[in-house]
Amino acid sequence: YKSELGRHYRNMVENQGYVTAESLKNTLRGIGINQNTVIQEFSSLVEEKKKSIGISIEASTYPIYPNALKHFRDFLREKYNVDNIPFGKVDIALMDAYAYYLKIDLRMTPRTVKTNMIPFRTTVKRAFNKGMIRQDSFFEYTPEKPIPKRLWLSNEEIERLMNVKMKHSTWNFTRDMFIFSTFTGIAFIDLENLKHSNIQKQEDGSLWIVLNRQKTGTASYIPLLPIAQRILERYK
Repeated sequence: YKSELGRHYRNMVENQGYVTAESLKNTLRGIGINQNTVIQEFSSLVEEKKKSIGISIEASTYPIYPNALKHFRDFLREKYNVDNIPFGKVDIALMDAYAYYLKIDLRMTPRTVKTNMIPFRTTVKRAFNKGMIRQDSFFEYTPEKPIPKRLWLSNEEIERLMNVKMKHSTWNFTRDMFIFSTFTGIAFIDLENLKHSNIQKQEDGSLWIVLNRQKTGTASYIPLLPIAQRILERYK
C-alpha cells in the first residue's frame, strides 16, 4: 500500500505539478483519475475544432490546428526523443524551446510562429480549466517580439513599375491596381469594394474618394492624384 501511495503521488506530481490530500485519496479509490497528457488534450482540441467547422470555425482556419499538433509532436521527438509529455513538464523553458524550434529549425516567420503557438496555448488553458494543472503555464510566458521591418518602394522603382510593358492584360490590371493603391493608400479590401459612387467631385472641381474603411469602419476622404485619376479613366 505504501509503495502504491508513493507511485500515485509521483505520478500526480509529474502530471499535475501538485498534490492535495483529497486528490490523492480519490486517486487511491479510483475516483476522478485524469492523467491526460499534452498530446492527448491537443488531439482532443483538434478533433473538437474539426467538428466545429462551419459552426464556430471556418474551414480555412481548421488546418492550423492539426498542423500545429504535428509540429509539436515533431518537436518532442526531435528535441526530447519522446512521443508525449505530461502537463507537469510544460514550463517557460519548454515554451521558449518550442518557439525557437519553430523559428530556427522550421524557418517560420514570427507571424507563423505565433499562429502555431496559439493551439498549444489553448491546449494548456484547457488543461487548467479542467483542473489537470494548478496554474496556466502560459500566464507568465512572454513571447519574443520581433522587430518589425517595413518595406517600401523607392520613387524610381515605382516609376519603373509604371512604365514596364506587360505581356498580358491581367498583369497590367494587377500592376495598375497596385499603383492605384500606392497613390491613394487604399487597402486591397477597400479597393475591391470601391464603387463609382465613392468618387465625389468637390466644389473646386477636384475628385475625392469618400468611403468607410472595411477594417476599421472609419470614414476616409482621399484626394485623387493625377496618376490615380488616369488609372480610373482607363478602367471606366
